Amino acid sequence: MVGRSIEVICSSRNGGCFNDCPNVFFYQDANEVEKELLCIYPEVEYQELEGFGGAITESVAHNLCRMGPEKQEEVINAYFDPVQGIGLNFCRTHIGSCDFSTETYSYDDIPGDFGLEKFHIDHDRRELLPALKAVLKKRPDLKVLASPWSPPAWMKTNASMLEGGSVKESCRQVWADYIVRYLQEYEKEGIPVWGLTVQNEAKASQTWESCVYTGKEEKEFVRDYLGPALCRDGREDLKILIWDHNKERVVERVSEAMEDRKAAGYIYGAAIHWYSGEHFEALQVAHEKYPQLHLFSTENSMGRYPDYTWDMGERIAHGVIGDLKNHVSAWFAWNLILDEGGFPNHDHPMGKSPMMVDFRLDGALHYDSAYYYLGHFSKYIRPGASRIGSSIYTDKLENITFRNPDGSMVTVILNRTDEGIKFILKYEQKLADFISAPHSITTLCYGP
Repeated sequence: MVGRSIEVICSSRNGGCFNDCPNVFFYQDANEVEKELLCIYPEVEYQELEGFGGAITESVAHNLCRMGPEKQEEVINAYFDPVQGIGLNFCRTHIGSCDFSTETYSYDDIPGDFGLEKFHIDHDRRELLPALKAVLKKRPDLKVLASPWSPPAWMKTNASMLEGGSVKESCRQVWADYIVRYLQEYEKEGIPVWGLTVQNEAKASQTWESCVYTGKEEKEFVRDYLGPALCRDGREDLKILIWDHNKERVVERVSEAMEDRKAAGYIYGAAIHWYSGEHFEALQVAHEKYPQLHLFSTENSMGRYPDYTWDMGERIAHGVIGDLKNHVSAWFAWNLILDEGGFPNHDHPMGKSPMMVDFRLDGALHYDSAYYYLGHFSKYIRPGASRIGSSIYTDKLENITFRNPDGSMVTVILNRTDEGIKFILKYEQKLADFISAPHSITTLCYGP
């Protein structure tokens, strides 16, 4: 190990992004150094990483379809190619319309069509399906996670896809059948769906597409309707994630569902968003209560940031480290590419993405700091990696370590301060010296 090199990749506010720095070499810990250490404990393993992803909404698809083929290929490679890009292996998309669609739509607007005879996905054939197919061509092992924002209006208590409401009790079965039909039709188009969330933001009544479930309603829907419907269609292996909303209530919602043995038998995991604050400890509690549950961070929007700021990359990395250190096994950005105004969407002028396209400037692409900061994890930590124990002498440096399936180690260090901070990596009784630049993120690749 002594003399073996560490590959160093660094991005910083003042120094650019994805810089390949000179390799650093391990040396023997002859003096048993005590100070300024970042200690790695390779014998301590936590969760297995399932991967990283982002959302391909209709808005993303619309922007991809507006680009010329070269720009479209650049965007898809930048996100999904593990060598040329940052190697995302998941994508999240929507069942029917969401707020980042060009309009509100469902696949069956005929009231009382309980046999779903008028069901069709023609709307998605315009742009969403072509975009998903283009990504799958680049990344054939892509895992697609699908989320409904709302059932058709006629299945809901408020007779609208917007403004909340809930699924009519008399329509729970047809709504489950509708979801299965979506899976069947997408499969016919060459888009196999890996998993589902039961409902996007199950507690939120929004001005856009939304549908509210209580914990009891969500549990019963999974137990009595969705789970059995998937099994009848031979989809027992399709992954069901509950909640798909903010972290502050994940413990209560998980507990209500998992304490029902029959419902729990259908549930693969719980999905969370980051909009109500950090609540990293809630993830730890949920894991301790139900260690078999897979935790997915499925939506982390860059929100209403009007300008390109370095802060967004730091926020992304802080969220990734906090979530993954508390047993999250997959982490998703929200929209992968919006236009210069955060469009298209049909409800609210907002939205920023890790990459932006400016059609006023002939489709010029802007790579935000968030793209690079996410890539410091997703490009180097591979699916199937195991999180490894670590400790550090200062809370000014956030860090996380994984061991890849090939045995190589990846440590990511985040510095959100205005100062350069020294640290000494300690791994298997060997040391290596570093200085973390102000407002920087560093990925270290070493071993086995």
